[in-house]
Amino acid sequence: NVEDYEGKFDVALAMHACGNASDYAQAQAIRCGASYVLAPCCVGKLKASGGAKPPGPGRTVALTHPRSEAMRLACSHEEFMALASFADHEAGGCPGGG
Repeated sequence: NVEDYEGKFDVALAMHACGNASDYAQAQAIRCGASYVLAPCCVGKLKASGGAKPPGPGRTVALTHPRSEAMRLACSHEEFMALASFADHEAGGCPGGG
């Protein structure tokens, strides 16, 4: 799992990284000082993390939501998770939607 990886690297590439995988890939790249390109999954499916998950056995980075300070100031964890879940639903009736 990307969140458990403890090695060093210079470049990270995450394509269609589902759920928290794109967040963990970014956090790991930052931990290593690596350049990175991320293409998150088109579906939200974030795991509700009731708060900070500090590094521990097998986990080298902490992950909380919202990730950015701007979003943390704009909405609560619960509101952010509700917004993130919108990507899990079809946009019926919208131009180009299903």
